[in-house]
Amino acid sequence: MNPEPVQSPSPPSEAATAPPGVQAHAAAPRPAAAPGPALYGVARRFPWVPWVVGGIFALGVTFFHLSIDFRGLSSPAGMEQGQMARELSRGKGLKTKVWRPATVARQATRFSIGEGTASFHGPLWPVVTAMGLKLSGTEYAVDGRYRVFFPDRVIASMAAVFFLAAAGVTFFLAKRLFDTRIAVATVLCLLVCDWCWEFVKSGLPQMLGMFSFVLALSFMERAQWRWRSGLVPLTPLLGASACLGLLTLALPAALGIALGALLFVSLNYRKRVLIPIVFGAVLTLVLAPWLAWNLRSSGSLLGEGILQVYESWSPNPGSPVMRNYDPDGETLPKIDLARKIWRVFDQHREEAWVFLGGLAAAPLFFLSLLHPFRNPEAARLRWAVLSLWGGAQLAMGIFGTPEGALDPNLLHVLFLPVAAMYGLAFLSVLWSRLPLARNPFSLWRHAHLIAAIAISAMPLLAEFSGRALLGARYRNRIVQWPPYDPVALAYVGKWTREDQLIFSDVPWAVAWYADRPSVWLPMRPPQMDAISAAWTAGGTREVGGLYLTPASLDGRLSTNLTQGEFRDWARLLLRGQVSRFGSDLLSKPPASLRYWQRMSPVLDRESWFIAAAPLWQNPPVETAAE
Repeated sequence: MNPEPVQSPSPPSEAATAPPGVQAHAAAPRPAAAPGPALYGVARRFPWVPWVVGGIFALGVTFFHLSIDFRGLSSPAGMEQGQMARELSRGKGLKTKVWRPATVARQATRFSIGEGTASFHGPLWPVVTAMGLKLSGTEYAVDGRYRVFFPDRVIASMAAVFFLAAAGVTFFLAKRLFDTRIAVATVLCLLVCDWCWEFVKSGLPQMLGMFSFVLALSFMERAQWRWRSGLVPLTPLLGASACLGLLTLALPAALGIALGALLFVSLNYRKRVLIPIVFGAVLTLVLAPWLAWNLRSSGSLLGEGILQVYESWSPNPGSPVMRNYDPDGETLPKIDLARKIWRVFDQHREEAWVFLGGLAAAPLFFLSLLHPFRNPEAARLRWAVLSLWGGAQLAMGIFGTPEGALDPNLLHVLFLPVAAMYGLAFLSVLWSRLPLARNPFSLWRHAHLIAAIAISAMPLLAEFSGRALLGARYRNRIVQWPPYDPVALAYVGKWTREDQLIFSDVPWAVAWYADRPSVWLPMRPPQMDAISAAWTAGGTREVGGLYLTPASLDGRLSTNLTQGEFRDWARLLLRGQVSRFGSDLLSKPPASLRYWQRMSPVLDRESWFIAAAPLWQNPPVETAAE
């Protein structure tokens, strides 16, 4: 007699085995959720309560960073793009008042000094912030009672709006790919990420870039869903291409991200050759006016930003390429591009925790590549993210990130929302396998999400009390370092005219706060004389003076002043200090600058303004004339 065949037990459905925080995609209906703590019952009964609580939390964090802890814009590139936006709001076009000696030399054959266009940065962020400055008041004067420039707060507020918008788009993307718990945890990780808020307060366009980037990923996810459903994914892919084009207009280094997206689209939709062609055509159409503008104004498709390729990671200290004025010679040295890319990669590897914002879940994105997610869109989109991240890393290697965590070319911050989202989903899969996580009545079920949020908030919580007390006591009276003091620089604006050129070691601050044209201090004093001669060649313009700050004055004698980037200016930089003792051993400054004005101790004790004539009236301290 043959034994009866033993029937194998049927495997449990996906809906029954899905871990908390990862949505199941199965034909069987989802079983009824087990009753949880009272907080969940309130959320189910009053669905608007979580939205109100989340909105209050987001507004509270925003208020802390933009009011209590705000000290003005912290990035030189942020100030430079701010003054570009102000020129746009005045109806003068895409102009700049910040010039680098190398830029002056390169544009000498096209424009006379002071007439060139702005092509060093992407144009989108100045265009966007120009609207905010126009509405708030373009000609806002510096208030002597405060050290925080009101337009600084306007630009930071606009960056905060784009950051919160990016968090909102991330919420809906995470909810579609996984579930609400993952979406909420991802948004909370972003809101408590101190690094993201530092970019908000820097004046850089990274938050606009984050919004465009997350929106592009959302379009790509919808395109993948349509493709899997048998529909043509062309419409959402066109939206993604347009968003990536706008991202490149805000951050030129993001061109690597756009090329990475084109590579993914070409491989993912290789059965429809027309799709990647149209994707690339839309991207080219968005970028074409900007590329043509750069070619006309500087002779390069990337504009004057091409100098960054030669500047970053130079073997010489400081900024030898951008500060070198040599109109008759070769200003762009030869570089070993492969070696430079590797050095940038090594820098990012050593500071990976910083460049991932301190988010506990973000590094887990790379481990999530090994997990077979049940949602087909989630499984496919992560490879798109990896392709885009690879393009970003290559672009950062070419452009360089010498300023570290707040470098204007740093693109890792754009990937924080999607990296945290996938990292939290993968962490939920691992956590669901522990017996402790299977109790539906316990908060231990979501302890991994709470821990990830708490770890992400540690950089902010570690300094919260000190920053809060300092900001509450000295609100609007603390400035960024080196002292970007709007009140002190406002005096420079009062002492000079629009047609007077200011040399400075912080030309971005002079152009933004003093509203005067400024040239970065050249490598050597004779180059300053040559630029001054070019500026005054027509006989209608003058050199206003030289503004020096601790950026060059506070260096160590042996390593900075005699061997560092300002070594050719050592005699001039030391002269202001030695003159207190009545010594006249040091050489005279170039361009016939004979009068020295030390800024008031109440304003900016550490800075000096040197002019060819006593331009100041009723100075805060006595004038030291030679």
